[in-house]
Amino acid sequence: MKNPQINSLGMAQANLEYATRELRSAQAVFKRAQERLHLAEEGHELASVLLAREVDTVRSKTKVLPAALR
Repeated sequence: MKNPQINSLGMAQANLEYATRELRSAQAVFKRAQERLHLAEEGHELASVLLAREVDTVRSKTKVLPAALR
């Protein structure tokens, strides 16, 4: 007959190992998500700068010169 305490310790060990694997998996997913977020933020910032430049270019080309008003 098996000792119930040993069986209980075995289950606790198995549960700990499972939880450790789940934790490591979640950490890996989180790290990849952080990297994606960082890249997305950089892309967003670049797109914003490019849009602002384009808006400035369009504005400068559409300005009415004072000589044209006379």
